[in-house]
Formats: sequence, structure tokens, C-alpha cells
Amino acid sequence: MPTVSAPTDPAALAAFWQAVKAAVPNFVIPQRFAIRCIGTTPEMNATILNLIARGEKTGTFPLPFQLEKLGEALPQPGDLTVQVKIDGTPRALVRTTSTELVAFKNITEQHTAIDGPSVRTLETWRKIHIPYYTNMMAGYGATFSEDIPLCVERFECIYATP
Repeated sequence: MPTVSAPTDPAALAAFWQAVKAAVPNFVIPQRFAIRCIGTTPEMNATILNLIARGEKTGTFPLPFQLEKLGEALPQPGDLTVQVKIDGTPRALVRTTSTELVAFKNITEQHTAIDGPSVRTLETWRKIHIPYYTNMMAGYGATFSEDIPLCVERFECIYATP
């Protein structure tokens, strides 16, 4: 059963899986996969999905605290995630290649190199992610600290819609 972070039409998901099967030889639709919506606005979501589709963004930084609150497991190598548009339409299929737990304060440019080109410098990455994690944690009644662990999740895009 998928983990749903955005409403996804079952017919759209079925059509997506058929497109993946047609494009990727010997692909078998998995029984377990996640569905995630990345980005907080339609514009940001579209930009990030395009970067993933072009192979320019090869990872992300999920917050274990939030995953726990959502009842979701930490990503593991081999996990498949359907990245969807804000409206839930499937856009890309990624496979987790590696994960590493790192305290926010210990994130380096070696880590941020997996993010989109405009966010790769540590200064820019921190400028964007401190408010992001602060707001996310506040939504759960918690406070951001630079000691919080992040999951540095590296992935490869194995299929993206045109």
C-alpha cells in the first residue's frame, strides 16, 4: 500500500505505472511504494519535479521527526517513490540509492550537492531550510533546533513523464 502525501487519482496512478512499464524494460510494479508531493507551492513543486526529471536534483532531506508523526518509515535504499504534482498527478518515479542520518548543524556542501542547482551552496540551502523546518515543526507544536537529525536521501530518477 502506498504512503500518500497528496491526493492521487487511482486511474492516473495506474496509467503512470503502465507508462513506466512501457519505458523501463522488465519493470515490475511494486507492492509497496511511497507517493510524495515535494515543494510547498505549485510553482516550487513544478520546478523541483523538473529538476528531478532532468537528473539535476538527486536527493532530498526528509525530517525523521515528521515521518514519525505521519507514521511513515525512514527511506531505505531500494525504496520507490512516486513524486507527484501538487494536484496529485504522478510525475516521476525515483529509487532511493542511499540514506544517511545527519544533524542539521552537520550538513555540508557534500550533502547539499544533491539538491537543485540554485540551492547547492550551504549558505543558500540553510537560508531556505531553516524556515522550512521551523514552520514544519511548529505545525506539530515542536521547536526547530540545529541538533535535529535529517535523513540525507539520495535517489535516482528511473522514469519521468514528459
